[in-house]
Amino acid sequence: MRPRDPQVLAIDVGTSGVRVSVVDLRGTLRAVKSTALRPGPELPVEEVWQAVGALVRSATEDAGPVRGVGCAGQLALVAVDGRGRPLGPALTWMDTRARAEAEELERRVGREVYLRRCGRRPHPEQLAPRVLWMATHAREVLDRAAAFLPLKDYLVLRMTGEMGTDYVDASYTLLCDVGALRWADDLAEAAGVRRALLPPLRWPHEVAGRLRGEVARELGLSAGIPVVAGGPDGTMGLVALGLCDPGDAADTAGTSDVIGAVVDRPAIDPRGDLITNAYVVESLWTLGGPTTTTGGVLEWLARTLAGSEGAVPSLMEEAAGIGPGAGGVVVLPDLIGGRAPHWTPATRGAVCGLGLHHTRAHVVRAALEATAYLEREILDRIGDVAGPVRRVRLGGGGGTHPVGVRIRADVTGVPHLVSAERHITSVGVAVMTAVGTGDFPSVQEAMARMVPPLRVCPPDPAACDLYRPSFQAYRAVREALGGVWGAAAGQEGVR
Repeated sequence: MRPRDPQVLAIDVGTSGVRVSVVDLRGTLRAVKSTALRPGPELPVEEVWQAVGALVRSATEDAGPVRGVGCAGQLALVAVDGRGRPLGPALTWMDTRARAEAEELERRVGREVYLRRCGRRPHPEQLAPRVLWMATHAREVLDRAAAFLPLKDYLVLRMTGEMGTDYVDASYTLLCDVGALRWADDLAEAAGVRRALLPPLRWPHEVAGRLRGEVARELGLSAGIPVVAGGPDGTMGLVALGLCDPGDAADTAGTSDVIGAVVDRPAIDPRGDLITNAYVVESLWTLGGPTTTTGGVLEWLARTLAGSEGAVPSLMEEAAGIGPGAGGVVVLPDLIGGRAPHWTPATRGAVCGLGLHHTRAHVVRAALEATAYLEREILDRIGDVAGPVRRVRLGGGGGTHPVGVRIRADVTGVPHLVSAERHITSVGVAVMTAVGTGDFPSVQEAMARMVPPLRVCPPDPAACDLYRPSFQAYRAVREALGGVWGAAAGQEGVR
């Protein structure tokens, strides 16, 4: 009997679901098991753990044993006590309750300081303003907390007994000096964050610990196998797209898009439109940011207009019959507020320009174009700060439909290299895990062996010209509605 190829286990807790994959060292997914989550500002932690356990057992039953485990997760925060027990639900990136606290930190410390040190402006999804919010609204949780962990690091803690987080997740906290790659004690003090609440830092490919015996029995895995730190789901997607060369950008498309260009220095956007993160390779950073609900708005439209999220592909086919500009319809996809490049947590989604002759296909087309307009805004700003982007690597279930890819290439005017693998986050986690297990000596070598092939979608110059007035109309609508959402931010029901 031929020996089984070495395999690793990739756990991905995303915004809309949990996925567990068994991946071999060529980057081939041997088993994929998933279950849905309902996106929202809070996520029950024990529910996630139980889902992970069931999916791990099912995936390894199909594909066989694994030699290591890695995790990725959406941006979500878990407060744990001294015994590692969660003190409440995970607060996801959709929770914007700490808007006033983010503004307060900007007054206390100064936006320029945060940009220079942390590579971003204050925003309510970050750890620092959330702790400040807890000091007033959830004091008991704050007093009992022994650490604040990203959700994927809570899973690592549960598997290994070891606390920690990776440099990329730490970059999102507003408490990490992204150039020096260390916690900024003075910024923690300014936000009222006890230094002891911040876990040790490590690289995504480093071994965080070994799988404990009782957890191994629960999951149906071998005790003592290495558990690798992993990273945010969007960043793991960038890895699976082969992002490693300055001048390239990549876009992990899901419920939101995560767009990043590789830079060889911690380049800072002085306007704060873009964020700067540590990356998975020492001496490289990413410049870009996570968008609002770009894929999420398509799922919402499918539920609302067709009765099921499963209708997204058929709606996109309908949208293919509508020309550039969507017949004058403009969509703002900010269902949970604006993120990169606008950072306007009070904004909400909108559909503008509807007439009696319009159909749902026009609205879906406008939503696809809005996603591409956001990508263009980010790419243009990357060009201003760090130089032009030569090409964009694109992947993820939400971004690889031919209609959406064509719109993105034509709106941005940049060639897109598209991955056929829908579950790119799983591949990125597997890359990190395979380095941690010692199967590859470096992240770059693992990427060279495990990253799936990409197909090129070049822009159509004629279509690029057609999108110019539509892009300006989108920007005008966004600017005009900005004041409306700002005035409504204090009203009940706006979160």
